[in-house]
Formats: sequence, C-alpha cells, structure tokens
Amino acid sequence: MSLSDLLFLLSILSVFGLVYLLTKPALERVVPKLKEELNKSEESNQIDAARSAVVRVTARGLAGRLKPASYEDLQRQIILAGSPAGMTPETLVAGRLVTAGAFAAAVCLILVIGGEFLALPLGLIGGGLVGWVTARLWFRSLVKNRQTRIMRNLPYELDLLTLAVEAGLDFVGGLQKVVEKGRGGPLSDELQLVLRSIRLGRTRSEALMEMAERVQVPAVRSWVRTLVQADRMGTPLGRVLRLQSERLRQRRSQDAERRANEAPVKMLFPLLFFIFPTVFLILFGPIVFRLFFVGL
Repeated sequence: MSLSDLLFLLSILSVFGLVYLLTKPALERVVPKLKEELNKSEESNQIDAARSAVVRVTARGLAGRLKPASYEDLQRQIILAGSPAGMTPETLVAGRLVTAGAFAAAVCLILVIGGEFLALPLGLIGGGLVGWVTARLWFRSLVKNRQTRIMRNLPYELDLLTLAVEAGLDFVGGLQKVVEKGRGGPLSDELQLVLRSIRLGRTRSEALMEMAERVQVPAVRSWVRTLVQADRMGTPLGRVLRLQSERLRQRRSQDAERRANEAPVKMLFPLLFFIFPTVFLILFGPIVFRLFFVGL
C-alpha cells in the first residue's frame, strides 16, 4: 500500500468517524427500536428478521414525510400489487432505501477488500443506485406477475359466471358461485371485493369499474366496459357474457400465435452469443490447436 493510499484510507476513516459522532444521538434512539422489532419478529431466519426490523424502523421515520402526490402514487402501486399485508407507502420507500444501502455497503466492502480505496465514493453512489433500481424492478415484477395470473384465470372464471347466469342465477349469485367454485388467486379476491361492494350498497357498475381500476388489465377493462354498457341498455346478461367469453378465447389464441411467431426472433440472441460459439469451439477448436501448436 502506497503512502497516498494510506492517507486516503485515513481520511475515509476520519470521515466515517465524524459521521458516527454526528449520528450517535440518532443511533442511540434507533438501536432500541431495532431490538424491539427483532423481538417482535416471528421469522425464523435471522437475516430476514433483521431486514424486516430495519425496514419497519425506517418506515416509522418516514411517517408523515412523504409528499401527498408521491403518497397517492405509491398507494396506487400497492393496490396494483394486491395490497400485500403490512405494505404501506412508507414501508415501500423504506424497503427501497434499505436495499440501496445494502447494495452500497456490499460494493464498498468489496472495494475495501480489493484495496480500491479511491473508488469508494463512486462505489457508494453506484451501489446505492443499483439497489434502488433493483427494488423498483422487484416491485414491478410483483405487479406484473399478479396481472398475468389475473389474465390466465379470467377465461375460466368468465366461463363459470356464464354458466351460472345461463342456469338462472342473477349476477350477484353467479359471482358468489365463481368465488366458491373458482380456482382462487387474485382474480377471485377481486371478485369477492366486488361482491362485498355490491352488498354494501354500491351499484354493479360502480363495483365493476372500481375492480377494473384496481387491476389495470386491458381484458378486464374491456369485459367490465361491456357489462356496464349492457346493464345500461338492458341487454340480456347471459348472451353478453357468452360473447365476451368467446371473444376472450379468440384473443388468447391470437396472443398464443403471436408469441409463437416471436419465439424464433427471441431465440436469435442466445443462439448467436451462447450456443453457436460453443458449437464452433467444439468443431474447430482441435483444428486450430493442431495448426498453431502441432503443425501441418
């Protein structure tokens, strides 16, 4: 280690020492809260328990500090994800901050072990950005997976509702049968919320429109829009549901054909960069080795 590296390391340590002295009063307040949250945690994995405790304590510190517009936007995102238990806008932001801090700390630790002290500030910023983006992508995938599950279960649930209505039940009774006999999952949960809203006094159209806004799935929006229009015009519900079911099956068939046509294009990248080089190496590697090291 050169003298300049040693001086830089001492300056970094002094900066961390100064930060510790400045944040010592806050740490003395936070550490007991962390211990309290750890004692409350029911998770068997200590790492998960510690992460959850840090997220909850950070969320407490963020309470009342989020802007109203940001708070409403985060609340809409949580609704799209299905409102997971215990998730609030504060815990969502706290989870992103904790993930960013963990990535930044990991990158800085790797740089210190490698002796790259000059790259610590850049590693701190870069690791934090990567952690923040990773947390956002994870939440986006959570929303996407839920919407995919709703889209997959929609044809089956719609067929059940069509059969129930054509058998003589009204719309509420048909929804009740779908909830009882369906496959379960996020779509069943949303239909149960629709039933609850109708029983609390909302009209069928209002309850269905609220569901469409919660899930943000185009097929569900189209289905709800058709039902609302049929309700206003007095069209027989059974025939409308049958037409919607047939249209949805046709759309799924068209989507399957489109994805099958896109498969060769998507396979082109792994073929060019992963499979073809390996095949060429196996086929021509011995020939090249013989030419350069053994001779003709």
